[in-house]
Amino acid sequence: MVDSLKHALGGDYDVLYPKLQVDESAPDFGWPLQIGEKINEIEGEIILIGHSLGASFLLKYLSETKVHKKIAGIFLLAAPFWTGDEDWKMGLKLKDDFADNLPKNVPIFL
Repeated sequence: MVDSLKHALGGDYDVLYPKLQVDESAPDFGWPLQIGEKINEIEGEIILIGHSLGASFLLKYLSETKVHKKIAGIFLLAAPFWTGDEDWKMGLKLKDDFADNLPKNVPIFL
C-alpha cells in the first residue's frame, strides 16, 4: 500500500511509513506515544493515513491528545472498533466521547 501511494502521489509528497516498536508491557503497545512522536517530527502540514490496527491507534491518539500541527486530512482504512470487557482490549478501546475530541475542522475519510 505504501509503495502504491508513493507511486500515485509522485514526488510532490513525502510518504513516511514509520515502523512502530511493540512494548508488550503497555496495554496499548506504546503505539499512541510513538505515533505522537512521529507526528511531532514532521515539518509543515500533514495528511495522516492509517490502516487496520494502525488506523485504530491513530484514531485513539488523535482523540486523546491535542495535536498542534496543521492536519489537511485523516484517512482511516479498515479500522477495527474494539468492544467487550476483556483485559487485553482495554488499551485498544476508544473513550465513549472520542468523536468529540478529534481535531476540529479536519476532514476524516473512512
